[in-house]
Parts: sequence; structure tokens; C-alpha cells
Amino acid sequence: MRIGDPAADLATLLGPTANDPRPLILLEQVQGVFTAEERERLPHLGRATLLDGVIDPLSDWIDAGTVPAHQQAVRTGKERIHKRALACYGEMYRRSSGDLSGPQRARPAADASVSDGAS
Repeated sequence: MRIGDPAADLATLLGPTANDPRPLILLEQVQGVFTAEERERLPHLGRATLLDGVIDPLSDWIDAGTVPAHQQAVRTGKERIHKRALACYGEMYRRSSGDLSGPQRARPAADASVSDGAS
């Protein structure tokens, strides 16, 4: 990856956004402009941009403390963005392979014999 990498730039351009945490929105419409190598990297780059969407709002949430007049509003918004991106990332993580459109793996049933520590 390098500055000006067209695949990385596209992954950033196609999401996620504050209102839609899904990465690589509308990817199928631009697949033909990339080499096979770039197309192979796009799902990984999409996952990376989504992970950035999970992490970056936390930094902003912390920095919001420097402006007390806007602290609560900024923190509320950043927390919402973080939680949406984290939920989307968790869903993507549970999918089989690295394919963003791949089938979801079945989640194992909770083991009732495991204690949650509350006794």
C-alpha cells in the first residue's frame, strides 16, 4: 500500500460513513476499473476502513473533554458512530472467509454450564 493507492482510496471513498458503517458500498459498480490484484485487496482494505471507523471515534470521544461546552454532544455522537461500526465489524468478523458478501457462520450455542461469575 502506498500514498495514492487507487484501491485504498476507493475503499475509503466507498465507506464507511457516520450514517452507514458498511464498507465498500456500491463496490460492484466499480469492480471493472481495477486489476485482479487490486480487486483481491479490496475486501481487506474495506475491513481496515471499518476498523478505523471503530477506533477513530474513541479518540474523538476522549478529545471532546477539551471543549466542555460541547463535550456531551460530541461524546454522544461519537459513541453512536463507534457502536454502529463495532456492530458492523463484529458481523463482518463472523462471516466466513474475508469476503464481505460471504455467508455467515453459525454461532455456537451458549454453554449453560459455564458460570458468568455471578453467584
